[in-house]
Amino acid sequence: MTQKPHDYPFPNKIDREHLHTEQPLDPLINRNLQRPNPLDPIGHIETEGRALRNLASGRMPLWVLLLGWSTIGLISFGILGLSLHQLTEALQMAIVQQQMDEVIFRLLSLIPMAVMSGLFLMILWRATWRRR
Repeated sequence: MTQKPHDYPFPNKIDREHLHTEQPLDPLINRNLQRPNPLDPIGHIETEGRALRNLASGRMPLWVLLLGWSTIGLISFGILGLSLHQLTEALQMAIVQQQMDEVIFRLLSLIPMAVMSGLFLMILWRATWRRR
């Protein structure tokens, strides 16, 4: 005959020497760390995230940092310069023609480009200062 859980007798005095719990030392020991597959879409995103995380942490060789500045950095500076040039042209045309509608639309279209290139430059800047 089995007892229900609420029928178990609860001891009045608990001996703390006999109480114990069993826990593994490290919960990540049994976790299988797999490298993402860059050929499927989610794996590609994970691979890019891992690469940018390693770049921002400063744990990379000097040639990787220089290559990052020469590719990602130059492209980001070019995009920022181009967006600034387009914004100044739109402001100049708006002042001449007295129409601010085009400036607002141009500004809304340039914000995502500026944010993305700014984020890439911040990652490279952080990697450079952590490398020292």
